[in-house]
Amino acid sequence: VGVLAYILPTSIVTWLPICVYHITKSRYSVWELLVKRYTLIGLTIGSLMVALDSYFHGSFIVTPYEFFKVNVLDGVGSFYGSHPFYWYFSSGFPAILGISIVPFYLAVINTMQNWNESKERQVILISIIFTVFAFSFLPHKEFRFLLQILPMCLYIISSYLSNWSRNKNEILIWIVALVILVANIVPAGYLGFVHQQGTIKVMGKISEVAKNNTQEGRNVKIFFMMPCHSTPYYSHVHANITMRFLNCDPNFTDPKYVDEADKFY
Repeated sequence: VGVLAYILPTSIVTWLPICVYHITKSRYSVWELLVKRYTLIGLTIGSLMVALDSYFHGSFIVTPYEFFKVNVLDGVGSFYGSHPFYWYFSSGFPAILGISIVPFYLAVINTMQNWNESKERQVILISIIFTVFAFSFLPHKEFRFLLQILPMCLYIISSYLSNWSRNKNEILIWIVALVILVANIVPAGYLGFVHQQGTIKVMGKISEVAKNNTQEGRNVKIFFMMPCHSTPYYSHVHANITMRFLNCDPNFTDPKYVDEADKFY
């Protein structure tokens, strides 16, 4: 958790309710947990990570603080778009879960009705709700930001469906299972192999051109005149060539700043 919190600072939001539960329910005293375990582990891992980052950066730097400063205090994320407070509830969360949003809501209702019977589901549900609410206060929102709570959601869903299936007709269980399976496989197949496949296919052609020309000693330069980060990059082109795309770096200083991609369009 310490390494995760340093690499992905937003994971602190998700783990905070779980850590609070651990502190209140542990057989160790709060003082012993906070000092001997949380603080000691945090300082040890933090010192190692700060030293590593500072070494490669060339000067002293605390990456989680820089992340918080740029994305929260300076609000640079809003440069890439902003959404209303309720967006995660109306669009983000349903899109991430897909058809599983139905058993998830049923699992939430079941957990609320039997609040004291499943401590694991109780704590995980609190963590999920806390995370979604916390992220909702940030103007810039993306679907991928919720991926860190997806395993927790799937745990609650599977736990609920497992209990639900115990006294149900076997045919009904198979029908529900097939509906969930098909409702996941069909979108996955379409989005993975059909939807916007051009940005992936073009990289194969570019890779072929790059390899053929570099083998013959010709210099190859590729310029992507499309929204930045639209295509894969060197992960698909394994050749020593020059590639660049329209710049879309955020604005840190100039109030009249317009990125290269916007200027182009």
